[in-house]
Amino acid sequence: MVIMDKVESCPRDESRLKFTVIFVHDGEGFLFCRKRSRDTWECAGGHIEKGETAEEGALRELYEETGLRLDRAEAVFDYHATMEEDPSDNSWGRVFLCRTDRLDPPPTPPNDFEMAETRIFADTPEKLSYPGIQGEMLRMIRESMLLEALRG
Repeated sequence: MVIMDKVESCPRDESRLKFTVIFVHDGEGFLFCRKRSRDTWECAGGHIEKGETAEEGALRELYEETGLRLDRAEAVFDYHATMEEDPSDNSWGRVFLCRTDRLDPPPTPPNDFEMAETRIFADTPEKLSYPGIQGEMLRMIRESMLLEALRG
């Protein structure tokens, strides 16, 4: 199991980052995807490739996993994650948020994509692929959106 053990604001230096996670909100809920090999839901994300910025990696992963192309993503926070079974297996990632118009219907990944389907969830999906870390990330994204709305 993956444990998120540190959260920080996003420094300019991205050299420590290995992963990106991208949440897409369409005004109604958050976009989640399901891998062909699973019956659980997850947000888009993955490794940052050599030569990419974290944002470029997040937007590429979003397209590769959902078929959705967006131009910009807002960096929300950096996280440090550790594998519970092997504490030496740990890394940093950056969480992004994209806001877009209503996705009705949500994008359908092409047949050759690793994801089988996407869906908009107003609430946290009951069956998450990584419940500990993604549930906490989603809670923090919602909190950030609420604080932003209160600031006006």
